[in-house]
Amino acid sequence: AYRAAIAADPGVPGAHTNLGNLLMTNRNDHDGAETAYRAAIATDPRFNAHTNLGTLFAVRAERSEERSEQSGNDLGAAAALWDQAVLHFEKAVALGFETDGHEGLNMARAEAARVRAALKRHFMGLP
Repeated sequence: AYRAAIAADPGVPGAHTNLGNLLMTNRNDHDGAETAYRAAIATDPRFNAHTNLGTLFAVRAERSEERSEQSGNDLGAAAALWDQAVLHFEKAVALGFETDGHEGLNMARAEAARVRAALKRHFMGLP
């Protein structure tokens, strides 16, 4: 239904965001969700799809951390994803979406700092 709405009127950012939400939560299609959220922003830069992107990058970061723990790889990829989450939550707050933006921003900043500290310990050979 969302694809049909987008085909009928691609200038409605909410249809892109709703498609992204469906892809992320119901189909676990993170690449498709990112594309949809970015399309919403391209359609209307003031539309609050940055909160959705921040959440998407946070989910990706968490999964990257889980894979790092299982494989023994470093957390560099997770740190980069947390940085992307912070960036998009900051954009949401700058656009005036304070409630969702601040909550996500505070969480993402704390997680990014935690992962960076773990990376530092890893590279210094500390537990």
